Amino acid sequence: MFFQQLKRIWDKIFSSIRTSLIVSFSVLILSALLVFLFVSLNYTQDRILNNSISYTTQIIDLINHDIDSYIDYMENISLLVSNNNDVQQYLFAQTTSPEQQKTLYGRIQAQFKTVIESRSDISNIVVFSNSGRSIVNTGNEVLNEYISLYDLEWAMEAIKRDDGTSLSSSHVQNMIRNKYQWVVTLSRAIRNPYTNERAGLFFIDLNYDIISDLCENNSMGDMGYIYILDEEGNVIYHPQQQLIYSGLKEERIQEVLKSDSRYFVTNEGDHSRLYTISKSEKTGWTVVGVAYTAELMKGKEETQLIYLLTTGILLAV
Repeated sequence: MFFQQLKRIWDKIFSSIRTSLIVSFSVLILSALLVFLFVSLNYTQDRILNNSISYTTQIIDLINHDIDSYIDYMENISLLVSNNNDVQQYLFAQTTSPEQQKTLYGRIQAQFKTVIESRSDISNIVVFSNSGRSIVNTGNEVLNEYISLYDLEWAMEAIKRDDGTSLSSSHVQNMIRNKYQWVVTLSRAIRNPYTNERAGLFFIDLNYDIISDLCENNSMGDMGYIYILDEEGNVIYHPQQQLIYSGLKEERIQEVLKSDSRYFVTNEGDHSRLYTISKSEKTGWTVVGVAYTAELMKGKEETQLIYLLTTGILLAV
């Protein structure tokens, strides 16, 4: 009897220990699998977002670099033209004969023609003085007599500068008769070498289509897009620019300009967007890439399903 009672007590204790071990290991395994599932899902989402940020940052940095290259080229042209001896003589010399003026005009005209024909991104190249002498493009066009250049904000900005160039926002160039194009204008005041006064102006127009093509040819997904702001927050380019101007569409312009980070993500549910920001030290322009997180996370559901299935199989085993 004694041994039977002892065996029953031992079996009870062993059964209790075994049950405790099974429960403990089950809880431990379940906890480990849930931690694995949670970490995996969050890691995957963060990795997709970080890869997207890296990708969009590279794109908009490249766009900014290309725009800076355009501006560098135009600045070099403006410096060469404004300091060109033929240009200064043609604009300001009072002692040249009509024949000499004609010769100077022909040489400058040939230089302008070479520049325009070699660069499709240049719409206009113009030089003129306060006395009324001017050369427009290849010489076959003239300034619009109904527009005073000195009433234009971008021209006055260039005239105020002691040296260097002024870069405008996007606008319709109406300074040339019967020719109205969307452009970005780089201008520089020209000094009269005989009086050292600012008595003329040079300006060159960057074709707006070049900027548009540059932004549209870089993908931000099917729904994403790229836009450009100047230092004051004016829109230089936007794929829906007319809607912006008419007030039918709004952008997070102030949030972009005040952001201390290269990116931020909006919290708009299924319409949440990733904004990636690149500011040029040269132009002061800000290139903004906008990508919808729903597009970036296209494979998220499939990945989550794989993790859930894996967790279920491991749990069953």
